[in-house]
Amino acid sequence: MLDLSIQQLADALGGSLRMSQAPPKGGVWEPIFRVVLSCYEARRGDLFWQLDAPTSLAPHAADTSATQEAFARGAIGCVTSKHQALPWAGAFSLEVDDPVAALVELAWQLRDGYRGKIVMVMGERSAETTQLVYDVIASSWNASLCLASSSRPELPLEILQLETLDDFAVIELIPEKNASFLRLCRPAVVVITPPTSSDELRRARETIATLDASQLVVLVGSCDALLDDLSTARCQMVWFACDQRASVRNSFSRDRTLPLTAAIAVGQLLEVSIAEIADALDAPLRSLTPMPISRAA
Repeated sequence: MLDLSIQQLADALGGSLRMSQAPPKGGVWEPIFRVVLSCYEARRGDLFWQLDAPTSLAPHAADTSATQEAFARGAIGCVTSKHQALPWAGAFSLEVDDPVAALVELAWQLRDGYRGKIVMVMGERSAETTQLVYDVIASSWNASLCLASSSRPELPLEILQLETLDDFAVIELIPEKNASFLRLCRPAVVVITPPTSSDELRRARETIATLDASQLVVLVGSCDALLDDLSTARCQMVWFACDQRASVRNSFSRDRTLPLTAAIAVGQLLEVSIAEIADALDAPLRSLTPMPISRAA
């Protein structure tokens, strides 16, 4: 749930706020549940964000009927441009100059108010790895899972999914996300699996270059180029691999080595017990050989 009221949304974005003649029960302080880009996904208490350009998530952009559909499905409000939607009873509308820019601005403000830690996952099989890392963290902590959307990757939708009371959020970093998204997320931990192409290697190296001494890279698997970068980077680093030089060694079968090792690595760093890790992953941890974990600054 967004930790945001109607008035706080209007204060954050400006624009023109219109309340219905029969306003929500809480008036301008009525809470907003979540943001949706498709009118067909709207539920009671949601805020429908209408974009100017159609996408797979928002096929009815700039269509006035879409706002009516959202209200019919229980949306408490809508954010639009170019026209002022007439809110239904118990709802509101907010007109802004640029809905995309407004969405990015809201994401920045919500990130500033989020007190949990963000764990970001990138590299080979990132979706599976993100899910397993989340499973391990959620076994001991309150956590949110934010898998990336292939539609409008420039939109920071993952930030809008953060639960303000959670301890952690696990976010998948897909290649289409750029450096500004990384700066927005300000992750405490970045999990990187070895790149399989020159483009993936470049993105991983660019990511490492943006991190500072307060951030930790968990490198899973062997990649000499990334190890060289990490040896001189400002961030901290822990390396997990089937390598005698690594902080932690494992002997999982090749097909699941990277996702499982990443999940176990993060779990151990966050002091999740071996029993909880085994239960979360439904995997025998006899194949894991724990070693003293050293962090290289």
